[in-house]
Amino acid sequence: MDLSIPKIFAQTIPEAVIWAQGVFYQTKIADIILSFKILPIVVALFWCAGVCKIAWKGYKEKNINFKYAIMFTIKTWSFAAIGIMLLSLKSSTPFSPMSYNNSQWSTYSDDDYLKDSDKPLWAYVILHKGFIEVADVFTNGIVSISGEKNYNSNVDSVFEMIADSATQNIDDPNVKNDLDILASQCRNKGVQKVNGVLDSFSSFFDLSDPNCSAQYTKVNNELNTWAQSKINSDANVYFESQKEQPSLASQIAIKLGILDDQKYKNKVIASALVNYAHERKGLIVDVDHDALLGKVTNADTYADLSAATDMDYLTSGFVKLFTGKSTDVANVRNNLARQYNSMLAWIPGFRGICKAFIALMFLVSIIALSFGFTKMFFAWFGMTFWFTLYMPLSALAYMITMNVFADGNSIKQIAALGADPFSLAAASSFDAHASQYMVAYFMAQLAIISFTSVFGLVDLFKGTKDNLSSTILGTAAKGIMALF
Repeated sequence: MDLSIPKIFAQTIPEAVIWAQGVFYQTKIADIILSFKILPIVVALFWCAGVCKIAWKGYKEKNINFKYAIMFTIKTWSFAAIGIMLLSLKSSTPFSPMSYNNSQWSTYSDDDYLKDSDKPLWAYVILHKGFIEVADVFTNGIVSISGEKNYNSNVDSVFEMIADSATQNIDDPNVKNDLDILASQCRNKGVQKVNGVLDSFSSFFDLSDPNCSAQYTKVNNELNTWAQSKINSDANVYFESQKEQPSLASQIAIKLGILDDQKYKNKVIASALVNYAHERKGLIVDVDHDALLGKVTNADTYADLSAATDMDYLTSGFVKLFTGKSTDVANVRNNLARQYNSMLAWIPGFRGICKAFIALMFLVSIIALSFGFTKMFFAWFGMTFWFTLYMPLSALAYMITMNVFADGNSIKQIAALGADPFSLAAASSFDAHASQYMVAYFMAQLAIISFTSVFGLVDLFKGTKDNLSSTILGTAAKGIMALF
């Protein structure tokens, strides 16, 4: 019997791919069990063993209980029929997780499990979909506090945009050369440091000199062109998606001001100039946007987070940046940004593993149900419930973290960047501030995943402690026998 299924949601491609693999193996194993009549054969052996046990017990006691044997037979084959039916019912459509904008993830990926997915067990999809819809209700209730219900659209894109801009490096040799000329020939010797985080480092250049003014304008124009090319090639995936798809993330990005084209471009320029200052000393920031690395111990992290908010560093001057005398803040800031992206890239995969595990354990629970072990089946419900709590709890952590992060200081720093791409202290301060919240948000995510996973597995393992006499139908059978 083929039945259609509702659309089922996955937040990211890795999650969708791993989940689809779990459903693929679920379907294949179910097909093998049914096609080779494995389940009916094993149930028949189980029934024969049970009848023989009843007969042997009756022979020893000189009183064979035929009523018990009949009820045992009814119970055994009733469970077997239910299990076989649940394994046989397939959906009329292949398993195809949907993206936040109601598109199939298979349109974004060439993965075979998404392209050629089989028809899953209908009961599994209906039940799991029900849990997801309940989780969505709680999630939307939490997110609605912000006035924006669309939580699932590019949830982490705000931090991704910040991390992407914070780890940019100027890779145009012509721009580097003109920057060197500006720094070496146009130094304003009357300025030793900036007075505040919102002040511009352009004050370090003697712009009253026509040649220096022209050089500064040239560098500014070159940096704008370079930054625009970077936005088009790298951050465009985050930047444009936020503009096109209104969501909680885009609301926060708008509040911060980083969805403004000029402000975001200037942010890319300012952070790249900070990184370039260290590169001039040979301290090239190692950046890989796909596998952002950087191992920092807990002690180092706390010490460097303190340094990252040190205003003495932020106002120590443009020359200090270019000579590389103080590198701790920029290195830690970029390390934490890279750590965040690396860890965050791991979370969707873990969610996919959890969902694949749920899919496979549903098959196991149905097989157990076929032999009358109901605790395993109901334990699957408990496990799935705990796993699906991840989404509303994650939304709550996101709401708290992002609303605290998008405070007045962050908005002022982005506003300063909107006026001048040489507001390097503002960019450095903003990135250091963001890195702390990236770590806090990831730790919250890790805690939520650990919480839901542990309680889910506890419920599942409780379900393995079962025996035939403790099942619901077993109890009912005893009651019926008592009536005879």
